[in-house]
Amino acid sequence: MFKITKDRTFEREVTVVTPTDNGFTTGAFTAVFRVLPDEQLAESRTDAETARSVTVSVSNVGDADGNALDPDEALEAVLSDPCAITAITVLYFNEIKTKNLKRKN
Repeated sequence: MFKITKDRTFEREVTVVTPTDNGFTTGAFTAVFRVLPDEQLAESRTDAETARSVTVSVSNVGDADGNALDPDEALEAVLSDPCAITAITVLYFNEIKTKNLKRKN
């Protein structure tokens, strides 16, 4: 049975690829996402607005020296980073949309 739940959330590890002088570096953090109806998502005009709308919290985020950021600071830092924003929106839509499009015959 499929149960409809209001205020549905899910947690995933988000992998972020960031360009550097010598190529790329990869890091990851954990995020809790809220599932939003399509009507609410349609109001977001940019990836940054979408990321801000769907991301509830993040963890395992540190500063350049590796010191852990407090939860509010971590969330704001992630939602201000263009590479993290892209990773969030791609992961979110993959989890919500793409996985439900895959059908087995």
